[in-house]
Amino acid sequence: MDQEVPTVAMMAILVARSEMEEAMAYQITKSIFENLKDIERAHAKGKELTLETALTGMTIPLHPGAEKYFKEKGIKK
Repeated sequence: MDQEVPTVAMMAILVARSEMEEAMAYQITKSIFENLKDIERAHAKGKELTLETALTGMTIPLHPGAEKYFKEKGIKK
């Protein structure tokens, strides 16, 4: 192609049931964001995931465990 073409893009989110233990949701969130280099190596889109933009476009409430992790990192919804 010799010119840009507009396309549709979608954000991906990880959803957990409210019954999930807070510690489990916290640990999953922490594991993701403390291993971003591994995620980048596994998938090209992994390079777009950052802690600073993790909550961009989030339209549902955070699980309390995920919220705890983001608050610890100074990221607020």
